[in-house]
Amino acid sequence: MEELSVLNSKYKILNKKVFDLYLDKSSEYKFIEQNLNTLIELCLRETSNSNLDEKFNEFDLFIETW
Repeated sequence: MEELSVLNSKYKILNKKVFDLYLDKSSEYKFIEQNLNTLIELCLRETSNSNLDEKFNEFDLFIETW
């Protein structure tokens, strides 16, 4: 249950970053949104918190550098 709470918190943070990008780059928003949805699907399949952290960190870095 705690893993879902962590996942939910990280999802909210990433979702906010994605929305902020939308405000700046609305034409490219769909691409980011699809990647975020893919990330969430992958994370829900993972059982290890370290794998979740790694995937979120990779996507977070992608958003920051995009």
